[in-house]
Amino acid sequence: QSGVQIQQIGDYNTVNANLKATEVKVSVNQQGNNNELFLDKNAKTITQNIIQKGNDNAISDFTLHTNYKVNTQMIQNGDNQNIKSIGTNSMSKNMKITQTGNGASLILINK
Repeated sequence: QSGVQIQQIGDYNTVNANLKATEVKVSVNQQGNNNELFLDKNAKTITQNIIQKGNDNAISDFTLHTNYKVNTQMIQNGDNQNIKSIGTNSMSKNMKITQTGNGASLILINK
């Protein structure tokens, strides 16, 4: 069954999702304060699990168009972490990213 499930515990957590696919299964769990998630994806199918535990974490994930079945997981445990992921290719279509600690940043560009 397609859909987006969002669970938020804390204050000022935000999710902005613009998803286009034949099947969408997205789960978002935000625990803490001031966590931000922005998803803008156009793919064959989208399966994604996002966990943000801590404060002031941010994820921006863009895939403007791909024929891949996208299956990704992004986990942030800590504070002030940042992930920016742009595009999808054969290496990143099943990617799992885990950040732990404080103040980590990752920029991932897939061509």
